Amino acid sequence: MIDDMTQALDWYKNVDWQRNPFPQQMSSLPNDGTRVLAPIDADEKGFHIRLHKASNENPLLHRHGGFVLLYMYRGACHTCINAQSLLLRPGDILLISPNVLHRNQLAEPDALMFHCHIECSILSGMILPLVREDVTLSSFILDFIRDAGSQSTLYFPAYGADPAIAGAFEKIIIEYAARQPMYQSLLCSEFAQLLMLLARKKYNLSAASYGTHARVSEVLDYISAHYADATLAETARIFHYHPNYLSSLIRRQTGHSFSQLLQTYRLSRACFLLQNTPLSTEQIALQVGYKDVSSFYKAYKKNFGVTPRGEQQETNPSA
Repeated sequence: MIDDMTQALDWYKNVDWQRNPFPQQMSSLPNDGTRVLAPIDADEKGFHIRLHKASNENPLLHRHGGFVLLYMYRGACHTCINAQSLLLRPGDILLISPNVLHRNQLAEPDALMFHCHIECSILSGMILPLVREDVTLSSFILDFIRDAGSQSTLYFPAYGADPAIAGAFEKIIIEYAARQPMYQSLLCSEFAQLLMLLARKKYNLSAASYGTHARVSEVLDYISAHYADATLAETARIFHYHPNYLSSLIRRQTGHSFSQLLQTYRLSRACFLLQNTPLSTEQIALQVGYKDVSSFYKAYKKNFGVTPRGEQQETNPSA
């Protein structure tokens, strides 16, 4: 049983890549001649984690069908994304959306970088419901999901040097290598925790830059509890602010407008209800605060790339 990071590193170094050489996982795309990198174990659903090291590196331009998380563990890596270069250093974390053309080349012989491939359905279908009670985090994840088709990345410089974030990463790395029963399900909850820590650090750094406002968290708690019927005017009245001031305050502290946060929470809750309840899409639209069902359909399709009906049929064909 693998129960510590040293053993896990040995497993990644000496088992996976020798058994599954990196170049053999690539196949040509017919249109542009670039490469698409498939998960090594086709039958393994959810998470796939590999270790980039100098001996298995093959710096070809390629893309993935799912989301990619890169964690620079040791040394440095030159990463080229959409013809732009980025130097990843120890502790750097990079999230890459599906089908983004990129190339990685380690800068030193002893450099190590973890590569996590995450199926698209994991973020919207499993991770998002786990963190749906936090409107700020829901917004953070939905931003990632809704940008899946726009060649997007999220860069967290040196966040992995934070002991809590590094510890969360190590748990994920060890869990994957140990391959104990239900490890894929456990990885979902651990990855959700990792996203929470990344979102918290991002939020705290943003708050430090602009000055922390103690009541913003109370406002966000109110929105998360009353997302179905909250309005900017009513929220401002409850917290004794002018609506324009509250709107500006929320945007400064979260990077999102009041209406964006409200929609984020409504859609994340709708996603959970569609996948986990027998309610009709019309019932769900009303329950999360959409009086106009057509508006709900339009917003859901824009954010998730699938209609509410399609989401429900994919997860529950008998619905």
